[in-house]
Amino acid sequence: MRRWFVKYGWLVPPAIAAAATGIALYQLFLR
Repeated sequence: MRRWFVKYGWLVPPAIAAAATGIALYQLFLR
């Protein structure tokens, strides 16, 4: 059940950082 977390868990922080960066850039260009 937790095997997917062992495989893909290390992808979560970069994905969150990329999403935050994308949202920030989107709001920046939205102005």
